[in-house]
Amino acid sequence: MVASVVGERWVEDNRDKIIAALRKGIERGLLDIADRIAQVAIENADRFTKSGDLQRSIVSVMNQGNSFNVKVTRFDADGNEVEEEGLKVEVPSLDITRTERGFSVEFGCFVPYAAAVEFGTNPHIIVPDPQRTHIAGKPRTNPHLRFGKGGKGDETFTKRVMHPGTSPQPFMRPAIEQVKREAGGLMRRAIATELRRAVGPPEKP
Repeated sequence: MVASVVGERWVEDNRDKIIAALRKGIERGLLDIADRIAQVAIENADRFTKSGDLQRSIVSVMNQGNSFNVKVTRFDADGNEVEEEGLKVEVPSLDITRTERGFSVEFGCFVPYAAAVEFGTNPHIIVPDPQRTHIAGKPRTNPHLRFGKGGKGDETFTKRVMHPGTSPQPFMRPAIEQVKREAGGLMRRAIATELRRAVGPPEKP
């Protein structure tokens, strides 16, 4: 193994380039770490959801800037189910924030039920949503919840339901824990790449 010591003169001559490359490398490393967490979280979420909305709403390089509508089921004036394009979900960009203390990057999941999947829910009462009682200008004067496949004798109507709650199905926290073990390597590679681009390999003394 051959070891070499970088000359002080070379470091001084390239000081500004090195500092700029270190800063850029740290930023790139943070983005790489956040994107890696998002990738693992998307893989984890595949086990819990079928629609794909949860996965698409996780901020990553692939998903950033996307917008889509979460499908919701409403009821018409006769109590029939009507599937509509509902809540619009907008996925922000994966960006670096510069503060007095350094750099940070924010990421997360942007469908409204993400926390319920991640952390579970306590027992709670479900009642008809008043915002879902107007279809095509026809208000429902006696809204009910409807359950079943819609076949004869396979429907239940009620004004309230006591939901037993749901168990946590974490997808984000396990991703963070997994990537903690990879973060150092991701950061080192990003910094080394930016240093090579900025100043190339150091001169041998």
